[in-house]
Amino acid sequence: MVSSQSLAKSIVKGSLRPKPDEVVLISTYPHTIELAEATALECQKAGADPALWLDTDALFYGNFKNYSVESLHRVSGHCVGLLDYVNSYIWLNGPRNPAPMATVPREKFAAMFEGEKAHFDKMFAKVPKNVSLAIGQVTRERAKTYGLNYPKWKAMVEAATVVNTERLGSLGNLVAGLVSRKTSRWGPSRAVPSTCRQERWASRRWRRVRAAPSSPTCRSRNAAGSSRAFRGRSGTGR
Repeated sequence: MVSSQSLAKSIVKGSLRPKPDEVVLISTYPHTIELAEATALECQKAGADPALWLDTDALFYGNFKNYSVESLHRVSGHCVGLLDYVNSYIWLNGPRNPAPMATVPREKFAAMFEGEKAHFDKMFAKVPKNVSLAIGQVTRERAKTYGLNYPKWKAMVEAATVVNTERLGSLGNLVAGLVSRKTSRWGPSRAVPSTCRQERWASRRWRRVRAAPSSPTCRSRNAAGSSRAFRGRSGTGR
């Protein structure tokens, strides 16, 4: 099991890498608030200016119960307003229980995403940094709904969150370079055998690299389009 502190260090030091006074908004649900708090503390240590945005399942599903289709077609003032000053977002995705989504009318889901156009347009223009953590979607309720083994799923996602992506990327570039050189030297007719040999070599090499100690990091999504609609993550957005 990976601790919240280790995950938080990976998020902040390995992915977000905030600058001093960088305004960071951390979107969280009750089941990820411990990790959100640890992440905010790491942001403070880096000199950034973090804030927590708490959402709940009730507020998320309340969007569809309490707002009309016409209202959902209109972008939330929170969505576009926050972009005026927030430099970076960290998303600890929710909701905890996905089962009620099956009861949401399709036209309301469609209206919600269509209403986000103004938000997306502004986000694409500003392009804030976005770090989205899959760990927020790893819950017992979701595991039951999806038919997954919760402990194994959680362990897999936690391990992926703290993987050393720089070392993994370097290995990928090394393998790509070796395959490319062998293919160029031997020509198309021998490209497949060469690739097979290099894949076996890379497999042995990867086992050695994976066994070596690594520093924590995780993947970041720096493109604004990689983050889902803010309203989909925020109970107050409509």
